[in-house]
Amino acid sequence: MYTSKIDETRTSQQKLPFEDFMEGFNIPQLSKEEQGHFDQDLIYKELKDSSSSLADNETPQGDGFTKEFYEAFFDLL
Repeated sequence: MYTSKIDETRTSQQKLPFEDFMEGFNIPQLSKEEQGHFDQDLIYKELKDSSSSLADNETPQGDGFTKEFYEAFFDLL
């Protein structure tokens, strides 16, 4: 069950099956500037604005906590 299915005799020049599968895909990537934006800390205003943008009784995650929960306990979270 936990053994490798990769052929041990392949050379370093040969592609792995996943590399062959992904070869034709054009996967968009973030630029260095965009990556830097996501590496920054979130600020209080951004968090507060995002929670207030939800509709009533809406859950932002699959955790079941509603907008009203986050508003009531925002300062504690």
